[in-house]
Amino acid sequence: MVQIHISPDNWDRLNPTINSAEKNGANFLFPEKRDSKQAVCWALAVSFFYFLPILIAGPRNLGLVDSDYHFYMVEAVRKGIFEYGQLPAWDPWHMGGLPLLGNAQVPLSPLYFPVLLFGTVLGFKITLFILQFIGFTGVYFLARYLRQNHVGGLTSAMIWTLCGLHTAQLQGGWMLFWHLHLIPWIFLLFFHGWKDYRYVVPTSMLLAFLYLGGSPYPYPITMFPLAIFGMVTAFTKKTLRPVVFIAATVLMSVMLCSVKLVSSLAWLADHPRDLRGVLEGYSLTALIMSFLDHRIDLTYYPLGLFDVSDIPFYSGDIPDVGFFYNAPEYGMYMGPIVLLFAAFGMFARFPYKLPILTGFALLTFLIMGVFSPVPIWKALKLFPVYDSIRVVTRFRWPFVLIVSLLAGFGAYRVTAGLRRGPLWQKIILILITVNLYVAAFPLLLEVFPVKSEKILKHIKNPEGEFFQIQETMAYTRQGWTLPYGLSPLIACNRPMLPHILQNVGVNMGYEPFALRVLTTGRGSPKYQGEAFIYTGKNFTQARFTRWTPNRVDIAWDDKLKGTLYLNQNNYEGWEVCDNPGSIIAEPGLVHIPITEKDSTAAFCYRPLGVYIGLVITLLSFAAGIAYMLFAFRKF
Repeated sequence: MVQIHISPDNWDRLNPTINSAEKNGANFLFPEKRDSKQAVCWALAVSFFYFLPILIAGPRNLGLVDSDYHFYMVEAVRKGIFEYGQLPAWDPWHMGGLPLLGNAQVPLSPLYFPVLLFGTVLGFKITLFILQFIGFTGVYFLARYLRQNHVGGLTSAMIWTLCGLHTAQLQGGWMLFWHLHLIPWIFLLFFHGWKDYRYVVPTSMLLAFLYLGGSPYPYPITMFPLAIFGMVTAFTKKTLRPVVFIAATVLMSVMLCSVKLVSSLAWLADHPRDLRGVLEGYSLTALIMSFLDHRIDLTYYPLGLFDVSDIPFYSGDIPDVGFFYNAPEYGMYMGPIVLLFAAFGMFARFPYKLPILTGFALLTFLIMGVFSPVPIWKALKLFPVYDSIRVVTRFRWPFVLIVSLLAGFGAYRVTAGLRRGPLWQKIILILITVNLYVAAFPLLLEVFPVKSEKILKHIKNPEGEFFQIQETMAYTRQGWTLPYGLSPLIACNRPMLPHILQNVGVNMGYEPFALRVLTTGRGSPKYQGEAFIYTGKNFTQARFTRWTPNRVDIAWDDKLKGTLYLNQNNYEGWEVCDNPGSIIAEPGLVHIPITEKDSTAAFCYRPLGVYIGLVITLLSFAAGIAYMLFAFRKF
């Protein structure tokens, strides 16, 4: 490997040399081995200390706000695959039964493998640690690829890892967003690979992991700046190769995540999101405070972030204009030192500067949403997928990444002309690290504050037989509290995780879509059991002889004529098991007519779109892996 060390300020002067070296086979994807090993060690150490407060609070502790829902989604997939040996197609534990793969937040990423070894709560946290490590190394190698020196790369990676963005997201419970730590690697592969189409396959796989990681947000969030980089690079390099590269990666990534995408797009078409009444974006006041105020956490209420006079359509009362999301949707503390060096970094010289600064400018206007002087958010919502996104401030992930890179370049630029400049750059790295970690530590102690034993011990199902309850109470760090609507603001409302762990469904759970829930659970006067027969006059309970999420076998003793009901919502895909292709088309509960000759029946959930998507995904991954083994065999 040819090793060439370049100062960012000398990039323009040495550009011909670099081009010549690249033509002669130099590989700039990774720096020298000593620096790479140090970066990996730093990544492990920083990720460990980031999660140390979470370990101190309790490794199996539960969180508040949306954390229960994110834990729940991982557990639903785990139970379906590894307890019942089935494709996680149907979710019987959630609001009377819903298509699991139709839920855009279902997590299918292979990075959740620790869940298999340590259970959902602890395993999910280990996955977060792994992704944090991936994010640190990705920013470091991206900075080095952009010709940053070793300490500058560490500085950028440190800012990215310890800034308030991730802490705020964890406090809000948005753990399924954590696959956004793949963004730096995706950007690196694009900048390095648009001249070499071999890199389409690994880039596509990382993009697919964004979507398979759970939340539907990471994919479109990443594609916005990536499209900007592609178009500006195509313009500056006078070639369409960057645009073709991105188009090819999008096409292949869609095929790779078809197992989830086919069903979730169909679900979204039938259940459009209600996007009314939301006040979106950073006002100038909120943007400044989110950078500089390290106190932004769950107890820092949203109105403290805003000067309502900044609202373009403010009419005197907040309810007249919508509602504010809470502070974790806005927090991204970096501190004044980072912002100062990021400003200097805009004047440094490095490759792909114009695409990166263009992306930075457009992301700034984008995350300001309705407060922006340039209506980028309004324009973006004219496009499919983006028209279903509610919270524009979530686009601050790539925005923070670019600020982190600029700060690393700025620290180098300021210290380059100083006596003992390398020493001063290391001092800056230490100051930034201490500042960010001291700000994050007390907040991280409160990310998972609920002792799980306080919650789980009150849910008992010793036989493990599946049943549903009508509604659950909320819980706080003190344990179970009042029913939903009467509980404290900072609580976990309508929790589902504690119940699914005991194989208990929650009829009145949480879901952001307006759904048709016709089932009932224990606690409702209309509850007739999980399987029952209605003869026109009376209800008779039936029993499960076999129960799994995707298949239920039922038997009864009396000779009855009427209708057999399964206490699950009837969505497309349910059929009679011994009559493949049969369709239970009527709305309501899953049901079939029976006669006096019948004594058993079985219902199966077999959605055609899921199996088509699964085949496409498996074939695409197999072809992609085979191609990489062949194409990169001499790498």
